[in-house]
Amino acid sequence: MAQVDPEPGKTSDENVKVSWKFDHIYSDITALLEGKQSEYWVSSTSADSEESTCPLPGVKNYTEIEGWLAQNGFQLIPFQEDPVTGYFVVHIDYDIFYNMGFDTPQELPYVEDIYALAYGVDYPDEPFRVKNIVGYFMKRDWIELYPESGGPVGATFRVPAQLVEFFREAIRGPLSDRYSSQTDAIAQCMWQVIREARLSYSNLILQPDESIKRV
Repeated sequence: MAQVDPEPGKTSDENVKVSWKFDHIYSDITALLEGKQSEYWVSSTSADSEESTCPLPGVKNYTEIEGWLAQNGFQLIPFQEDPVTGYFVVHIDYDIFYNMGFDTPQELPYVEDIYALAYGVDYPDEPFRVKNIVGYFMKRDWIELYPESGGPVGATFRVPAQLVEFFREAIRGPLSDRYSSQTDAIAQCMWQVIREARLSYSNLILQPDESIKRV
């Protein structure tokens, strides 16, 4: 897993303000597998209970947080925090699933689509310090919003004519309840590509003891 930015938490020169929204986030993996959403956005699991008081910085409601996007793309820095503190999208060590009784990845085919959201401190030359394991989510449920984007911009794409026609038919037909418009569908597809890239950049893995290591 490549680390794009050697300085954890470094924000871009433009300091892009974003919101991370999670359609479903769960207090533990068992709840996720059972499809039971947590009543509380912040998990009771904490590596430092004295510092895990609610609400956590930048929390707007129990499914959304806001702050500055770090250059690495998998860290969100609350406005009042320093650049090494924030929310991190974290991979999950398969040993966690093994300890739950899953012997092979084939027994849980979507295991690679499950991630953790952690709140902690990431100094370059020190072990990652976990303050909270906020929750667990499926990749598809992580959405990024841009409250101060300055409005939409025009974009031109050259694609096969038949592809465009099939796309329009899908939006008007069976997917009309999923996308509000063609623009909405295209924007969501763009985010899916961006999200895949962000997850490939993340170099943090949650361990069975709820510590987080870099790889």
